[in-house]
Amino acid sequence: MAKTLWDGRKTIIRYTVFGFIIGLFIAIFSPKEYTAKTTMIPQSNEGGAKIGGNLGGLAAMAGINLGSLGSNSDISPALYPQITRSIPFLKELLQTPLSIEGEEKEITLEYYYKEIYNPGLLGNIKKYTVGLPGEIIKAIKATNGNLQTSINNKWITISENEKELIE
Repeated sequence: MAKTLWDGRKTIIRYTVFGFIIGLFIAIFSPKEYTAKTTMIPQSNEGGAKIGGNLGGLAAMAGINLGSLGSNSDISPALYPQITRSIPFLKELLQTPLSIEGEEKEITLEYYYKEIYNPGLLGNIKKYTVGLPGEIIKAIKATNGNLQTSINNKWITISENEKELIE
């Protein structure tokens, strides 16, 4: 088995290089894809609606008040993860002042990542080994275009640098 593989090593290398070239070609020249998402928040005008339906009466007999569990809240807690991953939230987070040990004054997260943060030896090894294909594609494409998203009919634009900081 090993002898068969060794004898066919040139064929294996040819097919591997051919597959790599085809894959690189497809990755570089494939068209851009766009994604659109929306989240609907159901609004209820019923002030007296019970949470839990008929079970609310049974819970009330046990001394549990289900009527106050979030009835005054406009945003469901289930949406919090989506909010914290949204572009406007993350863009605002970059401008949030932070107190960093060793720094005299408060600095923004954006300033920290641009001027102070050092990924260290292990981070650089990861960037230029595992992340090398991405770095090569980024250098070849070299786009300085802005990314845009629309929220409440208001366009929000982020640059490539902001996108990297957000990630």
